[in-house]
Amino acid sequence: ALCPIARGIGFAMIMVSLLVSIYYNLIIAWCLLYMFEGFRSDVPWRTCGNKWNTKLCQEGSVNVSAFNCTALGYAAGCKSTSPSEEFFNRHILQISDSISDMGSVSWQIV
Repeated sequence: ALCPIARGIGFAMIMVSLLVSIYYNLIIAWCLLYMFEGFRSDVPWRTCGNKWNTKLCQEGSVNVSAFNCTALGYAAGCKSTSPSEEFFNRHILQISDSISDMGSVSWQIV
């Protein structure tokens, strides 16, 4: 062994390369998923009638002053979301309500 510190640097380089390749492949998987979902005759981010949509989902342009949050059970001043925003956040990313809820593996990406 020429230099023991070079061995540690080599292991660190391998770990960084592994993490970057996982990150890159995840972004490519999201792109492929969007591409295949876009080939459907009716894209899922067009309407609010999907299983991942919430009561805050509103199609088209919504008058914010006319949106009644308290009638939906939310705090006053909440804002509506678009179907495409909910498709990405709730279906693709599967963002949970809190950091303590880790969720499960997204098999559509795997």
